[in-house]
Amino acid sequence: MKFVCILMLLITVLVLAPVAQSRASDPEQRFEAAVVKRYDHRNDRNIPPLGVVSLFGCYLGPGRLQYNCSDSVPRLVAEALNLSRFQFEEAGPPEYVITAKLPDPAPRQQMNDMLACFLQEHMGVRYHLEKKPIIKAEFLTVASQELLEKLPVSHDPVPLALVSSGSSLGWAMIPDGQFCEQRLGSREGESQVSCKNINFHLLAQILRRFFGVPVIDETGLTIRFDLAFTSKIDPEEPWNRDYGRPAWNLSEIRQLLGSYGISLQRRDGVTDFLVIDHVADEATFLN
Repeated sequence: MKFVCILMLLITVLVLAPVAQSRASDPEQRFEAAVVKRYDHRNDRNIPPLGVVSLFGCYLGPGRLQYNCSDSVPRLVAEALNLSRFQFEEAGPPEYVITAKLPDPAPRQQMNDMLACFLQEHMGVRYHLEKKPIIKAEFLTVASQELLEKLPVSHDPVPLALVSSGSSLGWAMIPDGQFCEQRLGSREGESQVSCKNINFHLLAQILRRFFGVPVIDETGLTIRFDLAFTSKIDPEEPWNRDYGRPAWNLSEIRQLLGSYGISLQRRDGVTDFLVIDHVADEATFLN
């Protein structure tokens, strides 16, 4: 009996090991090639003045196979995990530039997975997510399953990531340009926002800009859907570096969401925060 148990255990290990190894070496989750260099702040002089010292981010282009990322390690990991800005602490130098070649055109999430794999395997990045308190955030929940069924569900495939025009950089944590179209309304400060093929995590990131506070998805749902709403801002309102100009018609947006059984609750709570545990000596990964 003991021999049979040992034999069964050995067979299990031999069967599962190749599966785990194949997943770990999945070529779809890896860049075809990539180089890492230190970010050179002397390039900042070539950036048009935008009220910031330098322009960081991840963007696609030229073409659909070149993926470019530049920033500190915490922000690069945040991009890979599709975290919101409030979920990690801003970090200064060193900052890096990653220029990678994709094996094939890919959706944003697949590129994020490749970036996560590269950060771990080539830059020795180790991290974990830690639950920490957050004050006065908006928590996205489902209040009525019956009303939720009225939400226009999208069955379209997830689109390929958009190629950035010119030198504009776009983070996945600000997904408006990829999934939402915003058109000016008939009145000053009014715009029509039309989002397609989004999920609740994306909706939380989108609403964050209009509500001016962290918005956290607690639905646990992965369905994709279409949603359109009207945003009204005061052009005289000061510009916020993190949120832009929040909308003042929040009650209307809440009412629209409520018609689909979606609730936003402003309260204190807890959410995941990124903690960087280790980064390899840069001499081992700089090109």
